Amino acid sequence: PDDEKRKAALAVLSTAEEDAKLILLEPSTAGNEEKILSLLGLAERAGGLVSGMDAVLALKTSGKNCLLCAAADISPGSLKRLRRGDDVFPLIYLRKTDKNELGRRIGRRGTALCAVVEEQLAKEIRLKALRIHEPCEDKSQKMNELRELSGGQVK
Repeated sequence: PDDEKRKAALAVLSTAEEDAKLILLEPSTAGNEEKILSLLGLAERAGGLVSGMDAVLALKTSGKNCLLCAAADISPGSLKRLRRGDDVFPLIYLRKTDKNELGRRIGRRGTALCAVVEEQLAKEIRLKALRIHEPCEDKSQKMNELRELSGGQVK
């Protein structure tokens, strides 16, 4: 993805995180991002994935819980549209995946944004993103969140 577009998207994301509109999770390695993409494909096949800005915004306004995933080349304008409203959603920013690759992995044409609505898959994807997010300021808080998301399976 274009570096200028990526920098602009990251600026919007950091502002949204400061405004407490989005909880930003970022995979740190290509291997872990690959695992997340595989789970997104599984979510699509299971019928638990919504893709495209209009569908995600409609889902957001309906009040349904979801996990958002954005490609590295999502436009800053699209990210600003996500910040509207009072709801707070976790968002995984896929730094190494452009919208063509994200779309290909979920069986769609170029998709910059999707939302996982199937609760168990969303928890699994978020758990993977939390495990690989760096740096970790408070490891005990991170471990408590991992335990909560995994139903106590993380020790």
